[in-house]
Amino acid sequence: MKPKQKFRLSDIADLAGVSTATVDRVLNRRPNVRALTAERVWEAYQKLKDTKLGQTLEERRIKFKGVIHCILPSGAGPSIDENLKLALQAFGGHYERPVSFHFYRRIDPVAFSHAIEQALNEGAGALVVLGIDHPSTTQRLSAIRATGMPVVSLLSNLSVSPQLSHVGMDNRAAGKTAGALMGRFLRADEGEVAILCGSSMYQSHEDREMGFRAALRERCPSIRVLDVLAGKDGPEDNHYNVVDLIRCQPNLKGIYNVGSGNRGVVSALVELGLERDIVVIAHNLTSSSRDYLISHAVDAIIHQNMNDVARGAFELLAGSAPATGSKIIRTEVILQENLPIE
Repeated sequence: MKPKQKFRLSDIADLAGVSTATVDRVLNRRPNVRALTAERVWEAYQKLKDTKLGQTLEERRIKFKGVIHCILPSGAGPSIDENLKLALQAFGGHYERPVSFHFYRRIDPVAFSHAIEQALNEGAGALVVLGIDHPSTTQRLSAIRATGMPVVSLLSNLSVSPQLSHVGMDNRAAGKTAGALMGRFLRADEGEVAILCGSSMYQSHEDREMGFRAALRERCPSIRVLDVLAGKDGPEDNHYNVVDLIRCQPNLKGIYNVGSGNRGVVSALVELGLERDIVVIAHNLTSSSRDYLISHAVDAIIHQNMNDVARGAFELLAGSAPATGSKIIRTEVILQENLPIE
């Protein structure tokens, strides 16, 4: 029997990323739907049922006027360029509010600042940003929030976060999780472990690094954690850094990539014939990182669901959560053994 619902098929379809026809087929338990697709539909249905997303349009209407402008770094990997963007678009449709996107050159405070001003010049009603932590931009965002405009930061905290809303995983805990996993994989062998990051201007990267070091220091004091290598979240820089690192550190046992650019890490290890010899822990499940897990080039993925991130942002904008403060997204550990079926 089709479950009773207080929301539309299109609401479920937007959240699950499928057609309304597919939703209808799943809810009525008709055949010819892939298992993973059906799982996404039921997950979306349950979220709508259990949260305020299941309210009427009037109850979930966002009160402020204007377009929601989302400012994201370009070339930050498929988890951002595809997954997060699609999730924000879907929730904009669910809340029946227009969403506009601005992409800035990653790890460039001037470009980030220009994107903020462009959004304001276009009449933004709210800002949703995945930004770098730089004095010029954080002060500007603080001033914007002081005018009453809603500002939500995603994934990486900003130093003005007490004045802003924030949605994302606990990055310190995520780093500790990666450190605990690395320690278990290595079984306390002696050797070196490397950390790759995009930039210290991402607080999330700094927090993950600190958590990782703390966990390994406690669990595996014989493992030496090397100085951080900044790869600007780019596969080309990561490839070069990893090749150069291994030539200088022949006793390297593991790599923790706190940002994006996993393709460069894997390509370097494949080039050197070490893709199964060095433990690699990375972030965010994508089509690429899925393949790396399957091929054993990556051993574990620390993941946060971008649908949950987008949902948290719109709940804050709709006023169904406090105007300031954090919404913590669950940290997931994905191995080859529990890899979700596509």
